[in-house]
Amino acid sequence: MLFAQRANFNIRGGNKKMDYFMSVGVKHSDGNLNSLSEKYGFSYNNNINVTNYDFINNLNVQATPTTKLSLGLNASIKDWKGPNASTSSLFASTMEHNPVDYPVSFPAGYGYDTEDIMWGDKSGGPFATGGYMNPVADYVTGYKTNHTSIITANFKLQQDLGMFIKGLAFNGLFSYKNHSSSNATRVSDYNAFEVASQNDETGEYTLRRTGNERGTAIKTSGSHSGNRKLYLQATLDYKHTFGGVHDVNAMFLFNRQQYNTNNVTDLFFLTA
Repeated sequence: MLFAQRANFNIRGGNKKMDYFMSVGVKHSDGNLNSLSEKYGFSYNNNINVTNYDFINNLNVQATPTTKLSLGLNASIKDWKGPNASTSSLFASTMEHNPVDYPVSFPAGYGYDTEDIMWGDKSGGPFATGGYMNPVADYVTGYKTNHTSIITANFKLQQDLGMFIKGLAFNGLFSYKNHSSSNATRVSDYNAFEVASQNDETGEYTLRRTGNERGTAIKTSGSHSGNRKLYLQATLDYKHTFGGVHDVNAMFLFNRQQYNTNNVTDLFFLTA
């Protein structure tokens, strides 16, 4: 069953010279998968688990009768954990074979000198191993995590220049955004077996391996990506009405944007 929890805290206030707004939000949800990894001897729970954190801070200051300053700081953080195999592939795998063709697993060490889980399978399947794969084994033998953070900041300046030229105003904006994402995957191979022969009178049977023998040590891999954006904008506006009937509007606009990737290895190339 899927459960979700949410908590929010907001506060706002101020006066004619200053106003502010702050918000903190936390949201947690888990998946509707039944975690089986611990049942089969693994030390982790690989059910889907998602936590989001959101922080919003806005501040506006009327520094002078003609000058207004605004500052915004926002952060969004997401922690995700779930099975290495996607939910769609797990459900698709269950549709590839008859659920009574083989058990989820055989008794440990049955006919083989091994302490690893002897997962059930059946040869003649459509997968590269020559079998049908075992959706439970695919589910419990690995998990992955993702951590994503987005940080944004912006500073605004509004300056009325009417003391020099009536109708003239300056607006400036500087914004910064940083996006970062890191992934870690921990997964192990597994060995699958099928019934080779069976004595109907005694109920005894022999097993044979489907595919080649594989190492079952957990392997770890990871990746990191992200980007950074800087944006600068300045405008000079002029608005004035002459004689009560002639409107004159003019604007000078300047902007500049910079984009960088956080993965600096993309910037260097080594040649022999």
